[in-house]
Amino acid sequence: MASSAVSLDMLASQKSLIRKNIKASLKTLDEREGTISELGAKANALLAQTQAFQSATTIALYVASERLREVPTRDAIANALALGKRVYLPRVAGDFAAGTATMRMLEVTRMDEIEAADETSTMKLEEPSTTLSDGITPRPDVEDEDAPPLHLVVCPGVAFDRSGGRLGRGAGFYDTFLCRMAKHAKHAPPRTLGLCFDVQVVDEVPRGEHDIVMGEVVTESTHYLSTK
Repeated sequence: MASSAVSLDMLASQKSLIRKNIKASLKTLDEREGTISELGAKANALLAQTQAFQSATTIALYVASERLREVPTRDAIANALALGKRVYLPRVAGDFAAGTATMRMLEVTRMDEIEAADETSTMKLEEPSTTLSDGITPRPDVEDEDAPPLHLVVCPGVAFDRSGGRLGRGAGFYDTFLCRMAKHAKHAPPRTLGLCFDVQVVDEVPRGEHDIVMGEVVTESTHYLSTK
């Protein structure tokens, strides 16, 4: 029991150090490598060239946070919609402090269905509205009983490694969501792809038993296929 506790403490410490180092690197990214938008455009172009993106008819993306210095994704979202793909975006509901927050993937059909960041919301991020344009009908959820199979989930993260290891921000939203999708009774699990900048790729991401490994990772310069 004690050794497990020590191992968990060590794992948490290793993850904390990587988060600290990557966040420091991201703060100086503009000065060293080029603008976030330029690098993001390259990453989006490489994402669009992957077989995973091209073959998916249903795809879960994310709305990038400028504050968190994530790879911009509006081009990828617009591209997927223009190609006729069904697109789902994350929305978090519940009390984060109380541990009741849950991430759902809601379908959007137009870019204007993405709401501006709300400082009173759980995550203070741009998210899809909860209802359709009538303000009443709930927006389709990828986990609805009649939802189509989800083919690809594009995940943000703090750090990734070349084998698909992913380090998130510690809330476990994506690990929990992907675990639910893996247990879906009707559909096969979706493919997973981590999207990040080159500076976010590390030699090895420390993994716990509940950490989901990506099938592939895309940066502005490289497409890594997982060896898992």
